Amino acid sequence: MSVSKETKAYVDVRGFVFDTSSHTPPGNKDPYASGYTYHITESGKFITGPFSMKLNGLKPRTIYYYRACAHNPAGWGYGDEVSFTTKKKGGWRKIVAYLKPDEVEAGLPTGIRVKWKIRQT
Repeated sequence: MSVSKETKAYVDVRGFVFDTSSHTPPGNKDPYASGYTYHITESGKFITGPFSMKLNGLKPRTIYYYRACAHNPAGWGYGDEVSFTTKKKGGWRKIVAYLKPDEVEAGLPTGIRVKWKIRQT
């Protein structure tokens, strides 16, 4: 999947899938069928730029694995899996991703950022 300025394709759903165990890349599947236990998405008409979502109800002292996901007329695309560990109280965590043509960038509140190319599967 790619967001292309030439074709004026846009992203109509974006978000994250996450779980307490690592997963293989989901391919061109809806987040419900991705294999990840949890997902959070929003619908709209998105071109490029950063986005973030707040995850609530996380377990304390737990490693969470997540991927940014996006959908456009070509289908679903997922970024590389990254992880973070919650602190003693768990609570919530804000995760961030950035959509731009053929790339997604994700970051954690700790300042770590990861970039990857989006490819059609």
